[in-house]
Amino acid sequence: MIQTDILIIGAGPCGLFTVFEAGLLKLRCHLIDALPQPGGQCAEIYPKKPIYDIPAYPSILAGELVDRLMEQAEPFQPGFTLGERAETIEKDDEDQFIVTTNRGTVHRAPIIAIAGGLGCFEPRKPPIANLSDYEDQGVEYIIKDPEFYRDKSILITGCTGFLAKIVLEKMIRDCQGFKKIYVMIRAKRGQTCKARLERDIFGSPILRQLFER
Repeated sequence: MIQTDILIIGAGPCGLFTVFEAGLLKLRCHLIDALPQPGGQCAEIYPKKPIYDIPAYPSILAGELVDRLMEQAEPFQPGFTLGERAETIEKDDEDQFIVTTNRGTVHRAPIIAIAGGLGCFEPRKPPIANLSDYEDQGVEYIIKDPEFYRDKSILITGCTGFLAKIVLEKMIRDCQGFKKIYVMIRAKRGQTCKARLERDIFGSPILRQLFER
């Protein structure tokens, strides 16, 4: 069981800054997040996107903001439970909160701060029989460990969608040594698969920069 002063559900920018504020009061924090790294959407979806609504920064890349927040929180030695979703909350006989994740990790704290934003990322799973038997064994919905993909061939479905293009970008940028990436695209509204590939994948400015490296 993990005991802490404040348990923060959500390790995005709000949760990370809470570590700093609590640390000034000599309170130790532990953060839970369903993503495999701190930073929330800023780290997972658009780390290279400039954002403009951060005090004292007219413009800062989302990934850089996460790095600065982690640096700011480091002196207070926060703990992290990453890649797990907070599933249940209850109270014990000493009026402490008990939070258990979907993987069975148990946390205990007198205070809970919920900094989950819009909530944790939940994939829209295709209706394939026995799909759950292969999850975390080759079927993935998010890139947890880039090294896992070394020497592997990868299939990305729904590749013209916003999130799928982010996964493709992250795969090319962060995963080294994969064999090949295959993308699955269907014809839609009178457009052929090839036309959608040219427009949505090879026509994407961000992906085009990666392809040209």
